[in-house]
Amino acid sequence: MTFRHEDLPALFHHTDRAAISRQRESVQATRAQLLLLVAAAGAATLTSASAAGPPRVFAALSALAYAGVLVVGVRATRRRARPQWQLNRSAAEFIKSLAWRYAVHGAPFGSEVADPRATYRTRLEKGLDELRKMGWEDPRTAGLVPEGGEVTGAMERLRGMGYQARRETYVRDRLIEQRDWYRRKTEVSRRATSLWSWTIVLLTCLGLLLALSGLWVDAGGAGAAEFGGGGRDRLERGAAPPSADRGAHPDRAGPGGDDGRDADDDHRGLVADRGVRDGALRLAPAHGLAGPAQQLTARRPGGRRLPGRRRTGVAQSRAAPSRQTTVTGLPRARA
Repeated sequence: MTFRHEDLPALFHHTDRAAISRQRESVQATRAQLLLLVAAAGAATLTSASAAGPPRVFAALSALAYAGVLVVGVRATRRRARPQWQLNRSAAEFIKSLAWRYAVHGAPFGSEVADPRATYRTRLEKGLDELRKMGWEDPRTAGLVPEGGEVTGAMERLRGMGYQARRETYVRDRLIEQRDWYRRKTEVSRRATSLWSWTIVLLTCLGLLLALSGLWVDAGGAGAAEFGGGGRDRLERGAAPPSADRGAHPDRAGPGGDDGRDADDDHRGLVADRGVRDGALRLAPAHGLAGPAQQLTARRPGGRRLPGRRRTGVAQSRAAPSRQTTVTGLPRARA
């Protein structure tokens, strides 16, 4: 005789399907949370790397991913997917084991028992009552499984056979089938473990590569900025123009013998002197220039020294007779 999986009680089949369904739901919730966490971390990294305009798209995606993690977690907690998976699996395995023991005269349903069917129901209800205390939902309470179907006809037929037939059926359909099932599950788990292990290794290497490339880019940018800043400083120090002649203007003599020229006039003199030397500015006699552009007439005194005026360095050697030049693009100086 062959005792098949379909020969077990209807209560077993319902709890087995419920366990498989809740297991799938729990695994999918965990997978969704992990994927959302990875997406949130990646979006947060891209947010710090580049700003995508005012809305900051990556920051919004990261926030949505973290919110999705919370939503999935709350939903899985309210549905109690993992606890119901474990409870239904425990109930299904308990019913299956008890049915096999009843069918092959296993303890406590031996040949010496006067009423094995009543003993079977008593032991079954006692074990299921413990599971109900832990939160298991009995499908018979909701009418999903009819009452009185705990013992099937196949169970009674196997129980009525001789010892040798019962032994062969139990070894073939129970022990060997269970061993093969665990072997298949072990192989599937081994492949999944190998796949995810290599995936984690590849993702770790990719993250390390991105981190090193980011450090390299930051170091290169800092070096270029330092080199550029040093070059500008050396250029400014080497190309500093000599001081313009600050001859005193009689109309701007201030108290204490100072010439009264402000910083703005000194700047204009320096600009005019640099334009004459480098050819960067266009100079022309004041009387020969016509047009809408504003003009500046810079008078350079002829080395006349006012009391209290201190002249040093190049300014003394560059004293020259007064001349009148016109620089385009600058406002006209007062006479």
